[in-house]
Amino acid sequence: MVNLANIRQGLEVYGDDNRPFGTVERVNGQEVYVNGQAYPLNAFGRFENNRLYLTRGQVGGTTLEQGQGAIKVPVYEEQLYVGKRQVELGEVELQKTVTQEQVNVPVELRREEVNVREVDVPDRPVQPGEAAFQEGTIRVPVRGEEAMVNKQAVVTGEVAIKKEVAAEQQQVADTVRKEQVTVDKSFIEGQRPPVQ
Repeated sequence: MVNLANIRQGLEVYGDDNRPFGTVERVNGQEVYVNGQAYPLNAFGRFENNRLYLTRGQVGGTTLEQGQGAIKVPVYEEQLYVGKRQVELGEVELQKTVTQEQVNVPVELRREEVNVREVDVPDRPVQPGEAAFQEGTIRVPVRGEEAMVNKQAVVTGEVAIKKEVAAEQQQVADTVRKEQVTVDKSFIEGQRPPVQ
């Protein structure tokens, strides 16, 4: 049996297979608390090299708390917790295509018209500085308007997408395990169940 004087808080505890099991959290009377569970002093087989060793069958078993003659067996149960996270549920897709069409726009264009005619005038003497008796070509420009096409992109409308948050109630189901304890008193009363 291990001497209680050797056991102190923070002492390393190992299983009988020499694997680390935990550390001593506290000592209360004849009980040593390791990993949140109480172990009786006789659950430890030896104390060597500043380490405490559990005896075989004590690690992870149901022989946990023993005090004042009572053995306490923990009963375990799983509980279901439901959390929430943001996920992408889908998307709205807008597709734009470009089409072409012929557009006719009426426009009024003005131009000069040429009308040439000879007019008889009364005879008059040639004035000084007038160019007389010179050959050549006289060009008179004729002006007019022509259409010019110019294109400009303009915004004629828009598509508005509005997102709203909606909440819905859902039932989340999963399987949880639960331990149940049944006591067979036939061994206590000295009666064994029939062998099958």
